[in-house]
Amino acid sequence: MKFILMVEGETERVALPMFIERWLNPRQTPRIGVKPVKLRGSGKYLREIVRMVKDQFSAPDHNEIIAVIGLLDLYGLPDDFFPSGLSDAKARYEWAKQKVEGEVGEAICWAQQDLD
Repeated sequence: MKFILMVEGETERVALPMFIERWLNPRQTPRIGVKPVKLRGSGKYLREIVRMVKDQFSAPDHNEIIAVIGLLDLYGLPDDFFPSGLSDAKARYEWAKQKVEGEVGEAICWAQQDLD
């Protein structure tokens, strides 16, 4: 079993899986692996995460995936990522959560149709 961790930077890709596994696995049986997937830049986050999730759920080992988690910088993204007027973290989080979950949900449906 594993979950996929979508990250923007090299530091997150290297450090977070070990940190999460060290915390999670003593509390969980069977052990759960964390597979980091590095996105190529925050400006392309939405397009990239949709494509990457579809790729992950199209892979031969897709039934081992228990979750896909994407990290998103609520302050460091380009101004054109969020709709104008969304400047505080809570509003950006709510918008991004709805937007990304909607787009990723469609990607998972496409991937599952391809497998049928």
